[in-house]
Amino acid sequence: MFNIKAFKYIFLLIIFFVQIVFINSCAESNDKNILNEGEIEFEIKYLENERENPLISLLPRKMITIFKNNSTHSLIEGFWGTFKLIYITNHLKGQNVTLFQILDKKYMYLADTSAAPFGYESVTDVKFSFTEEVKNIAGYECNHAFAIFPSSSDTVEVYYTDQLDIKNP
Repeated sequence: MFNIKAFKYIFLLIIFFVQIVFINSCAESNDKNILNEGEIEFEIKYLENERENPLISLLPRKMITIFKNNSTHSLIEGFWGTFKLIYITNHLKGQNVTLFQILDKKYMYLADTSAAPFGYESVTDVKFSFTEEVKNIAGYECNHAFAIFPSSSDTVEVYYTDQLDIKNP
């Protein structure tokens, strides 16, 4: 059966991963190729497989994030377009916009950038363990770390880069 709690947790990790990718983007260097606009496609993987839970086949498989001028737009679409979730962050205006569409119903939530995105609790107890590992992902030098969630004893492996010009993601 479909476990909504597991889906929310996985979805939170995906959003958290996007933020981690941009975590060190404040540093600028002349010897690196700093990109100030572009598009990133993330693959979404679930803890359960389709044999264990057939509803997994209806869930999104990718998230697309577009960034430009220190703002981001992330889109997750599932079940053949019957639902969409869009997060828009405009750092110049200090706004987060969440757009959610399911079938013909559309919803919008507006908040400032200090608030957690709609549908998520603020995660404040995350600890990071940085390693020396470096990996080339899509042509960018990415550093390795572990995000540790003490309240649930979960650990997530993440990669981040300073080669994307997004400040305070």
